[in-house]
Amino acid sequence: EPMDDGVAAMLRTLNDAFPPVEKMSADAARAAVAARRQPVSNVEDATAEDRVVDTGNGDIAVRIYRPQRTTDVPRPAVVFLHGGGFVLCDIESHDGFCRAMSRHTGSVVVSVDYRRAPEHRAPAAARDAYAAFDWVAEHATSLGIDARRIAVAGDSAGGNLAAAVV
Repeated sequence: EPMDDGVAAMLRTLNDAFPPVEKMSADAARAAVAARRQPVSNVEDATAEDRVVDTGNGDIAVRIYRPQRTTDVPRPAVVFLHGGGFVLCDIESHDGFCRAMSRHTGSVVVSVDYRRAPEHRAPAAARDAYAAFDWVAEHATSLGIDARRIAVAGDSAGGNLAAAVV
């Protein structure tokens, strides 16, 4: 079935306004995508704490979000893996989203800054995702997390990684 004219026009507009990242180096594409980010406007939704996790294959950063107005302990947790084609996005690009998720679900959200391509070939990102999940489960008590209620989620490439973890 042919695409609706309105949808086709919207996609053309989006594509025309987006830089040709497929023709750029990874660093240039990341910078172009980062330059389009909107400032985080929901900082008050959750506190954030940056930590470093030893994956056994090197250290990765995680950011732990806690809802501001929830006193329940232990809390459920979501290990979140950002999208971006395994190349473009990072822990900063999904900061506002993770804050909102923490607030609206009442859970601790652990956002994972997994190693990205092309600098790190597959299965580096999948290994990092699994190691981060394992770390959260192992440290659940000290993180104020109910180890029986840990979900894994992600968008786009992160969804692929989440599926690989479970």
